[in-house]
Amino acid sequence: MGAATSPAMDLGAIIKSFFSKRFWIIVLVLSVLLLIVGTIMYFVERRSNDENFGGERSIIKGIGLGFWWAGVTITTIGYGDKAPVTFGAESSHFSGCLSP
Repeated sequence: MGAATSPAMDLGAIIKSFFSKRFWIIVLVLSVLLLIVGTIMYFVERRSNDENFGGERSIIKGIGLGFWWAGVTITTIGYGDKAPVTFGAESSHFSGCLSP
């Protein structure tokens, strides 16, 4: 994440770097990216994938589930609790996994 810049840094310097402006900008940019991707996934999947993204959920809960899916996917944890079912969502998910 850009926090530790030198192998010779002591613990205090590493902890201090987590409170730097650069670190929080990275966190903010990644959060916005996850929110955008999660929102797109919700709107693409909500009618075809009631179990994971749609159903009787509110729009806020659905976008939250999309955010969760995007975060799990981008970190390659891949719990498997949420998965796209429409062709558009599956193909964009697949191409996103292959991009560097």
